[in-house]
Formats: sequence, structure tokens, C-alpha cells
Amino acid sequence: MANAEPVPVSKAPDPRASSPGWLNDGRVVVEHRLGALIQTFDRFFGDDRRLDVESPSSRFRLKTFVRTSRDRDFAWGGAVSAAVNLPRLERWLGNARLLVVGEQAGPGASPPPLGTNLLSEEIAPVSPVELAATAPPRKSARTELRFDVVRHGVLVFDTSAGVNFVWPPVPYARFRANLRLGLGAGYVFSATEVLFVELGGRGAGANTGLLLERFVGTTLRLRWEGNGLYAQHTRGIESSSLMGAEWKIHPRTGLFAGVGCGAFGTPAPGLDACRIWNGVRQDLWSGWIFAELEPEVAWVRLPGQPRHQVPAVTLRLEVMIDARPPVVGASR
Repeated sequence: MANAEPVPVSKAPDPRASSPGWLNDGRVVVEHRLGALIQTFDRFFGDDRRLDVESPSSRFRLKTFVRTSRDRDFAWGGAVSAAVNLPRLERWLGNARLLVVGEQAGPGASPPPLGTNLLSEEIAPVSPVELAATAPPRKSARTELRFDVVRHGVLVFDTSAGVNFVWPPVPYARFRANLRLGLGAGYVFSATEVLFVELGGRGAGANTGLLLERFVGTTLRLRWEGNGLYAQHTRGIESSSLMGAEWKIHPRTGLFAGVGCGAFGTPAPGLDACRIWNGVRQDLWSGWIFAELEPEVAWVRLPGQPRHQVPAVTLRLEVMIDARPPVVGASR
């Protein structure tokens, strides 16, 4: 009996086949390398805001800190967040995931930032300063369902709805668009627009974020970031801006530094605070546990008071667990 001819295995059509092969392959390689580099820096230096956009996955974060400053000998705070993928919903809702966030801070301290903290990081400018010593203790918790509407190439549209557990509770919904462009020569530009509505909170509003980064090799990142917020119940246009650098001097050790300020528009335009900081971040155990030491000097102006200088030192401890390690480019 003659040997049977091998049956060719059919392959799914490649959606990129309509582009010239060499051009498309080059673009994919560049996007993959760029995404991997961004993801490496964002994860090492604890920036979950972009990780959620670039590669949504199940994650757990626990952050605690202690702080000493001229106006308060000791302040403390902590935050926990969890993002859990919902496979049964992903058939209808792309990258469906449930996010839960809780924060607590003693007097004179603000919780460390968390990427999954929608209300303080995406619906408000990223504040460059800690709260002043006269600030009251803070507690907050929220949960939300988030999913993709469109995820194509460098463009992402996603949306979510949730509840902020204050009293009375504040339901909210938001729609986010994110665009990332590689400009060549190590430059990357990102723009994020968030439209939101809070029922009983700040009402309807919008937040715009711009980010320009410059990668020098694979160990140094320079960046400028600007954010602007306008809503029904805010002090006009609230904004913040910062310039910073992050340098991985060793696979487990990084240095960072920056300068930033926060401003508001009404009743009279002015600066809330300016801040200069630097610090060191150390991987204590296998990319799961990190520690940071951050000296800073802030110039803070409280309502009705003159501006005053506040030197401070903050020590942070962070636990990061990725239950489903993301694959760069898989969702692109």
C-alpha cells in the first residue's frame, strides 16, 4: 500500500496578511520590544495604572508605608488592591475583571498610589505631594467591574462601573480611551482620556493625562507627565505635572528622582504644593516583595495659610503577585 500523502494543517488567517510582510513584521517586533520594556519598568517601579491598560490580568497588591517629616514625627498608611479576571464573562465582555481596592491612612498621611484605584489616579490628577500633617485620617474602599470595548493595536477603549463605599455610597461609571505611540529614538507618547460620572460625588467630569517617555537603552527612563481634571464639583480645573527619571542600576535595584507640582483654578488660581524627591527601590524577594526609601522636600500651602517647607522621609513596603503573568502583545 502506498504511503499516504501528508495532509497540510490549515492555519487561521493572519489578520496582518493584508500589509506588506516585511513592514508588518518590523512593526510587530518594535511593538513587542517596546511593550516589554514599558512593562518591565512599570512593574519594577510599581506603576499599575499602565499595566492595567497594556496587559490586564489577575493581580494582587499590598502597600504599606511610614513617614516622618518636620510637621509630623510619624505617619502611616496602607492600601490593598486585587484585580481578578472573570473567564465566564470574557465571552461577552473582553478582558472582564473585578477590581477591589481598600485604603487606610493615619493623620497627616495619604495612602500610597495603586493603579487599580480609579477615583484617585484616573479620575483625579496624580498628586505630587503627601497630605499635610493637619489632614484627618482617611479610609476608603471601592469595587468595580471593568472590561474592554475595543482593544486594537496601540488603541484601547475600556469602561467600568462600580461603587465607592463611603456614606452614603457613591456609584460611578467611567469610559477610558488610551493611545500609545512609539515616536522612534526611544521616545514614547501616551494619551489617556477618562469621562466619568459620580452619583452624589463630584458629578460628571473628565480627566486628561499625557505622558512622554524617553528610554535610554534598557536601564534608564526619563518622563514628563501632565494631568488635568474638570468636574461639576471641583475647584475649577485641577492639574498636576511632574518630570522624573528611573534608572535600573541592577536587575534588583533601581533609583528614581523627580519634581512635581499640583494646581487648581478657582476661586483664585494657585499651587497647592510643589515637591522634589529621590529614592531607591529594592527587590527583596523574586520580584514579589519590594522596599522603597524616599527622601523629599515639599512646599505646601494649606487653605488660609502661608506656604511652608516640609522635609520628609518615607519608607514603603510592597507585595506584588501576578496570578496570571501577562504575555506582551497577546491581546494586541
